Amino acid sequence: MHRELTLRLPRVPEIVGGRLGDDAVLVGAIATAMDTAWELVFQRRVLGRSISEA
Repeated sequence: MHRELTLRLPRVPEIVGGRLGDDAVLVGAIATAMDTAWELVFQRRVLGRSISEA
């Protein structure tokens, strides 16, 4: 990856492995779903309006 980036970028950032490992995609998907669910519940239950009104 570093070699390919050096061919395309004037300055290559440091590349390091992620801390989440193999579960990174799963954790991101769960976090996105939780954010969406929270917004839906908050909008509907607390504010008393539909998403289209927001």
